[in-house]
Formats: sequence, C-alpha cells, structure tokens
Amino acid sequence: MTKKWLPSLIGLSLFAIFGRLLGFVREALIASGFGATDITDAYLTALLLFDIAIAANTSFLQGTLAYSAEIGEQKNFHSNLLKAGTKIFVIIFIGALVLYPVAGYIIPLIYNRSAAANEAITRSSQILLFLASFLSVSGIFAAVLQMKGNITNPGRLIIFLNVFSISFLIFFTNAMGIISLPAGFLCGGLLFFAYQYLLIKKEGIAAVKSTPAEFNTSKWIGVVLLIFLNSLFPIILGFLERYFSYGFKEGTFSHYQFAYKILLLPLTILSYAISTSLLPLQVKSVNEGKEEEFASATRKGIILSVVTSAFFMIIFYSLAEPIIQLVYQRGQFTLTDMQETSSALRILSLGLVPFLLTPIIANIYFSRKAVKKLIAINISFVLVQVVSLTILAGQIPDIKALTINWVIVAWLNSIVLILYLLRKKYFNLEKIILLKALIILIFSFAIAYFAQLFIAIVFNNPILQLLFAGIILLIAYSALCFAVLGSDIIKKLR
Repeated sequence: MTKKWLPSLIGLSLFAIFGRLLGFVREALIASGFGATDITDAYLTALLLFDIAIAANTSFLQGTLAYSAEIGEQKNFHSNLLKAGTKIFVIIFIGALVLYPVAGYIIPLIYNRSAAANEAITRSSQILLFLASFLSVSGIFAAVLQMKGNITNPGRLIIFLNVFSISFLIFFTNAMGIISLPAGFLCGGLLFFAYQYLLIKKEGIAAVKSTPAEFNTSKWIGVVLLIFLNSLFPIILGFLERYFSYGFKEGTFSHYQFAYKILLLPLTILSYAISTSLLPLQVKSVNEGKEEEFASATRKGIILSVVTSAFFMIIFYSLAEPIIQLVYQRGQFTLTDMQETSSALRILSLGLVPFLLTPIIANIYFSRKAVKKLIAINISFVLVQVVSLTILAGQIPDIKALTINWVIVAWLNSIVLILYLLRKKYFNLEKIILLKALIILIFSFAIAYFAQLFIAIVFNNPILQLLFAGIILLIAYSALCFAVLGSDIIKKLR
C-alpha cells in the first residue's frame, strides 16, 4: 500500500508547494499594493465565497472517490458522473445568475463601510458566485481523472488559480483595483475546467444519454453533501470571525487573514496532500475488510502530520517577524501592519498541530461511514466558537481575540474527534506512540519559546534570521525526533 501512497503524496505535495509559493507572491502583491485597509478587509470577507467554492470542489472529489470505492466497478460509472456533473453545472450557474443582482442590492445594505469598500466586496462576491459553478464540477472531473490514474490532477487547480490571479493583479490593477483578483480566480478556474474537460475527452469518456438504474445519483449526492457540510464549518467560523472583527479597528481582519495565509502553507502542502492521497486507500481497505492495511495507512498519515506540523509550529512561532517582513513589508504595508500580522502568526502557530491533524482524522470518519457524527461534533464546535469569541471579544477587543479563540477551538475540536474514535474503537494508536508524540509536542513548544527570545538578539537581518536560525532549528528538531522516536518512525512509515 505504501508503494501506491507515496507517489501520490509526493506528486500532490510538489504541485501544492509550487501553488503555495505562487500564493505567497499573490499575498505579497496584495499587501504591497493595498496594505491593510477597509478595502482589503472587504475583499477578504468576499473571499469566504471562494472558500465555499473550494470546499465544493474538494467535497465532490472526496465524495465521488468514497462512493466509487463503496460500490466497486460499475458499468458506465464515469460517463454517468459526467452527465450528473453537467446538470450540476447548469443548476449552479443559473443560481449565480439569479444571485448576481440580489448580491448587488443586499450586500451594500449589510456591509456598511466606505463606498470603495462596498464596491470591492460587492463586485468580488458577484464574480466569485460564477467561479463556484466551474470549481464544483471540476471536483467531479478530478475524481474521474484520479480513477483513471491521473492522481495528481487536483493539485494543478491551485496553480491555475494563482497564476491567473497574479497575472490579473499585475496587469489590471490600475483599471480594476482589488477586483482584479477575483476576476483572475474566475479566469483560472474556467481554464482549469476546460483543461480537465480536454483530458477527459482524451480518455474517451463521454456523458451517457440516459442514466441506468444502477447509478444511484441520490446516494452519490448524499455522500458529497455530507462531506460538503463538514467542510462548511471552517467557513462558518470564518464568517463569525469576520462578524466579530467588524467592531475592531480598520485592518484587523486583514492582519488576521494575512497571518492565516502564511499558516496555509503547511496545510496546503501536507494536510491536503496526505489526506487526499490516503482517502482512496483507507476507504478501499475498510470496504475489503483489510483492517491492518487501514491501520497502517492511517498511522503513517498521523505520524507524518504530527512530526511535520510541530516543526512548522516552531518555525512560525520563533521566526514570525522575519517571515512577515520578507513576505509582506513593502509598499502600502507599514511597520505597524508587520507587527500586528507577526503577532497574529505567532499565536496562530500554537494551533498548527491540530489544524493539520484534523483532515487526517476526518478521513477515518469518512472511511468508517461516520460522517454524520463528524458533522454533529463540528456543529457543537460552531456553538463553542460563538461563546468563546463573545467572551474573548469582550475582554480583548483586538486581533488577539481572533487568534486565541482559533487556537483554543482547533485543539478542543481535534481532541474530541480523536476521543470519539478511540471510544468507538474505529482506530487505535499504541500508547507508546501517543506518549512519544506528547513528548515531542512539549519539547517543540519549549524550543519555539526560547528560540523566539534569542533569535532577534543574535541576528538582526531577517534573511539571516530565516537562513541560519532555520537551519539551527531544523537540526535541533531533527535531534529531538531522533532521540524520542529513534528507529520507530522509520519502521512506522515503511
């Protein structure tokens, strides 16, 4: 099973790395050109619709793969998917046409800021509505291509989106302002959709004229919807964060989002690649009753996620300021913006381990057909988020309320998800592995704290801080992992 998993993991990771690096370029251009103002706050609020479109894409991909593994080989299965995808595209596109004028009327009434900010959020939202139709069906295309052997196809989406958003930002900012970004996303999504369609035609797959009885469209959509509902909870939390930050000073939400985008680097590269590449293997193992293979694949994903996320936590906590300086501090992005964003990144890094682990844990729920329980747990944490943000925003009316709340909820959510799996015996980890993981986390927090205190004293230049301190921290962390895990990690990952 490892021979099948590793090439998928490596391929998706390489595409994710390149895509995320392009994302860094895009975010740096936004910070330089627009700073952290009410206009960037407005654009980043509208970008929550982009997150919904991405969630739909991922849900169609994962749901289709899970349904395929459940029913096994079926005649004309891929062709039936294409026919269903065409209908879904038409429905979502018509919905976008209907909502376009509605958004233009309602959003300015709700989002009562400057005229420029209202224009930015309204136009961005209207454009992103149409993007949803292309990205949703693109997830179905990606699933079909993966089943045909093109495992890395989903990883190309972020490259298309970032390349065209950067291009539009460079060439059309003077004419369109910050709205050039969603316009670039729409162009990239449309072209990726066309690219996938050509690949599918090359495979000789075509939509069937009539859907046979054995293709259960309702059951397939049901699986997709359950995964989509689960994917919506982080977005709902994003809306809550935006609502509470509305009362904070101008630019607070932008600072928070700029820091969060940095945090997405390991999520995109590691969590997405690990969870997406593991899910087909996990579902297949469960359906075939191969519990040892399921446990082996899941254990590898968890170990890899914890070990790598702890290292990124050390880097982001101890090197927050030089990272923000190099990525964002130029043009309209001021020293105050840098200090606020680096402070947010430092706090957010403390929740990086559960943040990366949760998608791996969610795979177990998908594989065990316990998605409803996963959704129930996540619903409860939406309520926890509301209560926690209400309390923190009253006590700390600034960006710390958002970041501290995010860390608390990330840890609690991950712990509850794991405890439920252990109680139901859906998955077991050896106690010695759990103990060693806990030791690594404790020492990682200690390394991050003391490194943050001394790095600024020894190195003044941000490039030197990242280069030399990064190497030192890598050596120190590698020594820690080897001392605690020894040869166990190599054995577990084999």
